[in-house]
Amino acid sequence: MEMVTVEEEVVVENPLGVHVLVMKLVAEGNLLLVVTEMNVIPVAEENHVLAR
Repeated sequence: MEMVTVEEEVVVENPLGVHVLVMKLVAEGNLLLVVTEMNVIPVAEENHVLAR
């Protein structure tokens, strides 16, 4: 596993009221990495809303 540079680190609150950490990575094609307390979900840059 390589080290990645965190370009942006923003703590947002989703509609469910759970704090989600969103990091925009410079590597890996500028993917948005959504880090919750339970799991790590890589999402497309266009996807700002997670569908459950």
